[in-house]
Amino acid sequence: MAVYPVSKRKLLIDQYDISGHLNSLTFNLNKDANENTVFGNTAHSTLPGIKGFTLEHSGFGESGTGLIETITSDNWNSTAKIMSVLSSNVSGEPAYSAQGIVPNYTLGGKIGDMYGFNGSAVGAGGITIVRGALLATGSKATGGNGTAYQLGAVSTAQYVYGIIHCTAHNAGSTTITVKIQSSSAENFSVANDRITFSVLADVGKQWATPVAGEITDTWWRATWAVTSTPAATIYVIAGIL
Repeated sequence: MAVYPVSKRKLLIDQYDISGHLNSLTFNLNKDANENTVFGNTAHSTLPGIKGFTLEHSGFGESGTGLIETITSDNWNSTAKIMSVLSSNVSGEPAYSAQGIVPNYTLGGKIGDMYGFNGSAVGAGGITIVRGALLATGSKATGGNGTAYQLGAVSTAQYVYGIIHCTAHNAGSTTITVKIQSSSAENFSVANDRITFSVLADVGKQWATPVAGEITDTWWRATWAVTSTPAATIYVIAGIL
């Protein structure tokens, strides 16, 4: 792991990478504090409750297909979106993924200022917040295997989560099939398929059905197969919890 300046943060919402429009990004994780103080207690007592999050982000507006004003209009107060906050664009680094809605956007600014926006996302659908690792990132023009990372084993009480964002794709001539694999050895002498995402024939996103433990393998990687040379840009995240 490495230390990065805030300038390297990324925000993915479904098939969009909106990082290039942002100058502020804050991901707030929270859990309800439920008071259970009773007679006889000498201090307040609380128990942790349901987890949640807010995702505050702001930046500069720009109109047009695939640009931030159009994206915010399409995503404002709509169905749940898959959102991933990345520490950086470097594989192996932490990533947080969740499903949420954006109930409000504020657009505008004072005279003389840059035209800007502020947005706030909150959790939706009762889906857990996944803290995982970025297994693969970037443009993929040919098949390959990602770097192996020792994320650990999966107990009988845990699940493996897989998330993918495809932010660029030469639709019509390229398909890409992505898997998350595990192995007992770093060299993946035996590779076990754990999650296979649906074939991507265009930009898109997927939140795979979680896979239950027990899995004793501790090494994990992404692998991908591409049917044509035009590249597709993907971000593949895996988490165990």
